[in-house]
Amino acid sequence: GDISRNEDYLAYGSDVLAVADGTVASVESALRDEPPQQAPTDIGLAQLGGNSVILDIGGGNYVFLAHLIPGSATVMAGDKVVRGQVLGRLGNSGNTTEPHLHLHVSRAPLPLSGDNVPYVIDRFAFVGSVDADSHFVAGPNAGARTLELPLEGAVIDFPAAP
Repeated sequence: GDISRNEDYLAYGSDVLAVADGTVASVESALRDEPPQQAPTDIGLAQLGGNSVILDIGGGNYVFLAHLIPGSATVMAGDKVVRGQVLGRLGNSGNTTEPHLHLHVSRAPLPLSGDNVPYVIDRFAFVGSVDADSHFVAGPNAGARTLELPLEGAVIDFPAAP
């Protein structure tokens, strides 16, 4: 598709799901999507994550899911959510040059602050990777993975829930 249109990116508009049961700590949903392939120059520190949802998953841990489409959040602060529940739709808001999901776990209920917490994904399929020239490279050793965290540049797929 046209790399200058957010809507032409495969991930754009995809459902963003809760990765664990928890309570919504905060929601930002009013920031604009940025044009793809252009680094934004007019956003402040508070807008770096763009539209986002922060989940309190207990034990002092918070999940930050960022770069959602404006107005797409389906939850509000204080809502209880369950793993797999739709939180919003993937967009290109904040400090980003193309639609993608920013996800991290930290010990603070604020965007991009606090100590990061290591985590693993319970199951996914490793498909390949993206090389330095942004080309897809299949495998090697493509297939199912459990309790791992994909490396940077990995292309993965999530199988349907059993």
